[in-house]
Amino acid sequence: METVVFLDSTLKINKRGREQERNLVITNLSLYNFVPGGFKKCQRSIPLSALRGVAMTRDSDELLFQVSKDYDYRFRIVRRAEVCETVAKHYEKLTGKKLPTMFQDDLDKIQVTKNDLKKE
Repeated sequence: METVVFLDSTLKINKRGREQERNLVITNLSLYNFVPGGFKKCQRSIPLSALRGVAMTRDSDELLFQVSKDYDYRFRIVRRAEVCETVAKHYEKLTGKKLPTMFQDDLDKIQVTKNDLKKE
C-alpha cells in the first residue's frame, strides 16, 4: 500500500534554470510533483526504484534526483536533509541497496535534462 511519508512546498528548477513553485510529495514508493493549489494535477511521478542517486550542493538548498533512463529532477528545498534521509530510507527498503548520495558544487555539470535525452 502506498503511503505519504513527506510533503512540502518547494521550488522545482526547470531545464532553463527557472524556478517554479511545486508541492513535492514523497511516498514509500514514489516521488510526485504537483502544481500548487491542490493535488489535482501531478506534473511528474518517479518511482523511487528508478533513482540512481541524489546530488546536493554545499552552499545552497539545491537537490538533484538522478533518474535512470530519464531526465533528472532538480529542486530547491529548505528541508533538503529530511528529503534525502526519507528518500534514501524508502529506496533501501524497496531495492535492498543504499541510494548513492554525493555533494557537487555545480549541479549543471552532472544534470541530465530533457534536451540531453533528445540529443541521444
